[in-house]
Amino acid sequence: MQNAPPDSATQLTRYVEQRAAIDSPWIATIRQQALNSFLGRSWPTQSEEEWRRTDISNYDLESFPLSDQESTTIELPAGFAKQGGKAWPLKALVDSAGVATDNELPNVTHNIEDRIRQQVIEALEQRLQSAENRFQLWNIALLQEGWLLSMPAALQEPVVITTMVEGAKKLVAPHIIILAEAESQLNCVHRLLGDVEGEFLLLPDCTLVVGPAARLHYVCHARFNIDSLLFGNGYASIARDGYLRHVQTLFGGMCAKVRFDALLAGEGSTAYLDGIYFGHEDQHFDLRTVQRHQAPHTQSFALYRGAATDESHIIYQGMIQVAHEAVGTDAYLTNNNLLLSDEARSDSIPSLNINTDEVKCSHGSTTGKIDELQYYYLQCRGFSQQEALSFIVTGFFVELINRLPEQMQEELINLVQERIPTEDAPQ
Repeated sequence: MQNAPPDSATQLTRYVEQRAAIDSPWIATIRQQALNSFLGRSWPTQSEEEWRRTDISNYDLESFPLSDQESTTIELPAGFAKQGGKAWPLKALVDSAGVATDNELPNVTHNIEDRIRQQVIEALEQRLQSAENRFQLWNIALLQEGWLLSMPAALQEPVVITTMVEGAKKLVAPHIIILAEAESQLNCVHRLLGDVEGEFLLLPDCTLVVGPAARLHYVCHARFNIDSLLFGNGYASIARDGYLRHVQTLFGGMCAKVRFDALLAGEGSTAYLDGIYFGHEDQHFDLRTVQRHQAPHTQSFALYRGAATDESHIIYQGMIQVAHEAVGTDAYLTNNNLLLSDEARSDSIPSLNINTDEVKCSHGSTTGKIDELQYYYLQCRGFSQQEALSFIVTGFFVELINRLPEQMQEELINLVQERIPTEDAPQ
């Protein structure tokens, strides 16, 4: 009989010990802190409010060894270097001697300024302090795959980062770190893709630092096979007059649980959080956003829209938190869900935690089936049942799709239309 694979705690401990001889001292410290916190916690259970509707006890998280292949690549637009942008593979950041990438790219450097390194240290230390679950700590302890971007000026064309998982039974934990410096502008798309078949475990994370009066548009686009698992997290800190638009799309995985926290840390900062998700077959999607208002006169607006067909289950949990000193906060949270079969399920849990006066905060939520009057109207205008259904469902998402980079919009429309049922249309 073969020995059972070591549990994740044992694997992670061995990994951190092995990395100690390779790592820069600063990352070795952060890695050890993440490991200690990981060992001090257990896996989330349904006794916790955030995980009440997602049961992970049936998934063998110990059966996915860390991939030994680099899965995350980057495409830099032509004007990136001219505008002063810099990109580092995370291996070069964490290794004491720096590591060259397998495919050298123009504008990719391995020399990291002390100022940049200190910003990364502070951001990761903040992540450790605010970590809510084991998956966040797991990713930070494994930190080696992904990219660090620094942008000091304005750039319109997006940076495209792609994590492509090839093969099965592996763990891939990419981490994207972006430092949007004062008055800069950057668009970035992180695509999470995978083979058509083969079960794998994805643990993506992003740490976004939006400087004073900077503008950052970040898209995390998840589309991969239905056999796999996704436990993703993200965090952004937004300085005075900074602006963030974060978009989460979710189409892949048997079970997917993603969370994004936006900290409005500077006066006058703004965050827009958008979400597009569409479950089919027996997929289980659980999405959570947290809008944390720490400074006065800040704004945040979340709009998440999802659809479910077949026997899928979609969940959205949204929280607006306002600190005592965050007077003048303007925050709104909206969640809309569309059910396209009798067996599909949707849970929507918006909530507020307000600790001061002089704020404007509210939330709204809707869940329902196709509007029969709309459906009937389109058929009266000569459209078939299927065409009418496609128009309505696509129209449900189009407001959010139009906010995506232009080169992504057609792909998202096609993904939505592929999942629209072709039978059992409303009568």
